[in-house]
Amino acid sequence: MPLTLELPAGMQAALNRIAEKQGLSPEQYAARVIDRNLVEAEAQQGANQHKFWETFLSNFAEVPDSVFEAIPEDSASEHDHYIHGSPKRQA
Repeated sequence: MPLTLELPAGMQAALNRIAEKQGLSPEQYAARVIDRNLVEAEAQQGANQHKFWETFLSNFAEVPDSVFEAIPEDSASEHDHYIHGSPKRQA
C-alpha cells in the first residue's frame, strides 16, 4: 500500500543522508524505521496489558472472602435489580 509523506526540507535532507550512509533509499530507510517503531509499540502494548493483569489479579487477591460471600447467588441474572433497583425478573 503506497504511503505518501510530506516532510519538512530539513527532515527530508536528514532522511536522505542517513539512508545513503546505510546504503538504502530514503523509502527503504523510512520503512525500516516505521517497522522497528511498530514492533516496539506492539511489545510495549503487550507489556502494558501484562502489567494491567498483574495489577488486577494482585488487587483482586486482596479482596476479603467476606465480600464475595455477601454477593447474592442471583447477582448475575438479576444485576438490573441489584444495580438499578429494577424489579426482579424471576421470583
